[in-house]
Amino acid sequence: MKKAGLRLRAVLAPYDSDINLFPSDRRELREKLARRIGFTLPGWLVKMVAIPLLNIVDNRPGRLFSFVGEKP
Repeated sequence: MKKAGLRLRAVLAPYDSDINLFPSDRRELREKLARRIGFTLPGWLVKMVAIPLLNIVDNRPGRLFSFVGEKP
């Protein structure tokens, strides 16, 4: 990206965007978490705690990242 003259603005980790979750989405992720832990988490808790935690602990190969760049 740097060689192309782009300035990196953001890196979206695997659970930060529905694009990176494809073919799943956040709704399906929330349902999967609910099945795993036995109850449904409120949406704000999924966004503020579960997703950042999953981005840290899930190190499986093949995860998708998105990069946002800007051409100055």
